[in-house]
Amino acid sequence: MQYVAWSVVGFGMGSLLQKNGWGIWPYVVLPFAFIGCLLAASLWNTLPKRRSEPQASSNAMVARPSL
Repeated sequence: MQYVAWSVVGFGMGSLLQKNGWGIWPYVVLPFAFIGCLLAASLWNTLPKRRSEPQASSNAMVARPSL
């Protein structure tokens, strides 16, 4: 989201800073941080889809290489 914010905000940031000073900076970036937070929260408990193929038995022996 940081790169999206820079691409969108970068065009008008010079004029905003000249008119309002550096005090406006957090308020310009804050909406993008909020959007990033919402996107991350939407993926928080997402699990991959299960395959429709039958899985191997859980009692099957699995060969593991020795170290």
